[in-house]
Amino acid sequence: MLFTCFLALANFHMAKSTDWVWTHRTYDIYMDGKLNTEARLYHNKEFGGFALDLPGSDKLVLLQETDDKTVVYHASRRAFVFSSETLKITCPADLTYKETGAAHEVEDHQLLFSTLGHSLLLSRHLGVMGPQDETGLYAIQPAWEVLGKAYEPDAEALASLKAVEEPTQIEVFYGTWCGDSKKHVPRLLSTLVHANNPNLQVELVAVGSGFTEPWQELRERHITNVPTIIVSRKGAELGRFVETPNGDSVEGDMADILGETYLPKTGDYRAGKLISTGTLTVRDESGRLQGNETWKLFSRNRGGFLIWSRVEDDEGRTEVVLSSNEQGRPTFLELTRDNPSQIRRTRYQIGKTAIKATLRGSDTGIVKQELGYSGNLLLETPSRLINGWVANKASNENGVRLVLHDLMAHLETLEPPTTGRELIDTASGRLTAQRKQYGQTTFWFHKAHGLPMRIQEGQLTALVTSLKL
Repeated sequence: MLFTCFLALANFHMAKSTDWVWTHRTYDIYMDGKLNTEARLYHNKEFGGFALDLPGSDKLVLLQETDDKTVVYHASRRAFVFSSETLKITCPADLTYKETGAAHEVEDHQLLFSTLGHSLLLSRHLGVMGPQDETGLYAIQPAWEVLGKAYEPDAEALASLKAVEEPTQIEVFYGTWCGDSKKHVPRLLSTLVHANNPNLQVELVAVGSGFTEPWQELRERHITNVPTIIVSRKGAELGRFVETPNGDSVEGDMADILGETYLPKTGDYRAGKLISTGTLTVRDESGRLQGNETWKLFSRNRGGFLIWSRVEDDEGRTEVVLSSNEQGRPTFLELTRDNPSQIRRTRYQIGKTAIKATLRGSDTGIVKQELGYSGNLLLETPSRLINGWVANKASNENGVRLVLHDLMAHLETLEPPTTGRELIDTASGRLTAQRKQYGQTTFWFHKAHGLPMRIQEGQLTALVTSLKL
């Protein structure tokens, strides 16, 4: 259904004493059969529904889904205070509103109803695709123009952009359906208007919500998330902004890229204190190098841990990011595979009994998967360090292992591990390690910090060759 279910309301209502804040949501709003870009839709979680502001009306239409229908209400527009950019509104929590009818779901994510003398259809915004200019973008999303005009760019970053003396190309891949694009693209465009520098040449490319179009551009430019902003000069990429800023602002990141001080991030994650860094080397039984892995282990500011790992081998480069709770149980996993022909990024939201995965690939579009499980959860990812970290934290009971393939994943049942202690040689010297063996994979863990110091997978041996704590 379009909206989350809530309890039915009576004809007139009084509520809590604090103000309600409603935030703008992107939907296509058809009034009397025509797309109306001046109408605005807002959401409020306390009310548990939406407010629709129609041009020229002295009333707002409120929509709230009950157990069996979506109820339509009216409220006086005078009860609402609109922010200067009209993308946020507030009203008293004791707002009075009156039931006037019901809406009908005609298709998934579409509501049809009549009110205030108009036939209205609310539809999930699927976005446009392909090259655009600012005029075309703002015609489709006028709210973005309002956001851009209201934005004050960072003065230092703006000065850096004004000072660019060489022709520079800025490709902006975005989705008109995307919240991150809505936030950062208008800010960038506003900054470039303020910079007024003809050396900064901008190309806008809209990505469809299915993430399959424009297919050729997505594949060639290795786009997996929006917004992606690529900065190039003389045909060579200087750097790219993906989804959210590394620093305080999108224009700050642009200035850092142009100043060659930008450090590509490992994802939009707020890590905390750095606990350890290291490298891990994988060799076959003849001693031939099969791959290298580098990692960073953090404690998170809000509790738990985060590990970032980069694996490089014959198949290309793979980045793995794991978030876990205080006990080391995985809560989030991101896997990014990058090779010359395509890039694919999969994010796994890991609950206590279910795993929800979303793949975005420059050659696949969006692929979703959901898996149910119970008990211990272990991982089989390209990052042996992360696999070992999770295995060390898991109890010595039955469990399941999440095995990640190129496109999909599956779960396999695991018997309890065999355990013990052994004396091994490591980069930190000779030590007594705790050992866990699951089938053909054996981990040896450092007794103090629990990191895997050695991993045996069949005929492959992975050794920690450097470690900083």
